[in-house]
Amino acid sequence: MSYRHIPAMLNEVVNYLNCRPGNVYVDGTLGGCGHARAICEKIIPGGTLIGIDQDIDAVSNAETVLKDYSSSIHLFHGNFEHLPEFLEQLEIDSVDGILLDLGLSLHQIENSGRGFSFRKDEPLDMRMDIQSRQTAQELVNDLSQQELQKLFREYGEERRAKQIVKNIARIRRREKIRTSKQLAQIIIDSIPAQAASKQKIHPATRVFMALRIAVNRELERLSTTDSLTGLANRRSFNEFLSREWLREQREQQPFSVIMIDIDHFKKYNDHYGHLEGDVCLQKVAWALQSALCRPGDLLARYGGEEFVAILPHTDLQGAVELAENLHQRIRELELEHEDSPVSSNVTVSAGIASVIPNQSISPSQVVAMADKALYAAKQAGRNQSAIATPPSCDPQSLN
Repeated sequence: MSYRHIPAMLNEVVNYLNCRPGNVYVDGTLGGCGHARAICEKIIPGGTLIGIDQDIDAVSNAETVLKDYSSSIHLFHGNFEHLPEFLEQLEIDSVDGILLDLGLSLHQIENSGRGFSFRKDEPLDMRMDIQSRQTAQELVNDLSQQELQKLFREYGEERRAKQIVKNIARIRRREKIRTSKQLAQIIIDSIPAQAASKQKIHPATRVFMALRIAVNRELERLSTTDSLTGLANRRSFNEFLSREWLREQREQQPFSVIMIDIDHFKKYNDHYGHLEGDVCLQKVAWALQSALCRPGDLLARYGGEEFVAILPHTDLQGAVELAENLHQRIRELELEHEDSPVSSNVTVSAGIASVIPNQSISPSQVVAMADKALYAAKQAGRNQSAIATPPSCDPQSLN
């Protein structure tokens, strides 16, 4: 199947990127490769293009479209927020230009089969990266009415969000909303015929856009803060991690990472509801943040109920002491968690990794070490910390 997409402002993009032979450029949203191919034509010989897309169809298409430039390109399946990690893999310190062409491609609308278009009868998926967990169907069927209204208003600026959500709730009590055509019809039926006739766009446009943005975390990935907790988001975390790692490597100072996870958070959400779950995440985030006393440290929301702390100039003993302080701050919250088999209140588990940066290890490996230690803390019973040890050894529980 061909990947059809028309690149926006092609000549202008190439001109303003100032594409020249020998330079390094990044196309963070490959799509149909119209921009990528034009960039390659300008930077050969000696140039390098790094192409990224979270849609595996786009990456596969790029392998075909850009085959004449195979010696000058590096393709990655993922989101552009992971660019620092990709550059690290390639041992590239800087680039000369970055392009992000945000939004949908014609291929995703016409041929992906993932429900991006309200004019087709397809599964209500809307994931650009099919490896992502959350789908539009899950949001439509599982979010509360209040959460859906907020989503449609904030991401889609949909003025009739309340009536649309009311009808969605009525239908989903009877049956699951599974397809794009089914959802589009619910939206059409929610808008008075006279009002719909005056609209210049399809009545479902704003709702579908809002769901697509939410499923793919499009706005969150462009900002530096997590919209729910106010902490640094994954993109900001990646930038900070790369920058501080290089600094500590130059100065040969200790560098520590703590991965933190709320114990049995799914049980919390199931028992108290998603709105209370969001409040819980906010309170835990603020409590964890209050434990970091130095301005040079960073606490980020890593994803879902998982957080990560980056601690430059901090050795293992300092990281262990901070982890103990994190546990204490969470205990002081006294957030009730009736369904937790660990405690009557919300608790967290933590994994600690501490190294002196050198050429034989990467920052992403240190994060992976901390994540492995976090898993060990969970396996040991949760509500505790574990320390990452060399790969040949098992993480040490601090319980």
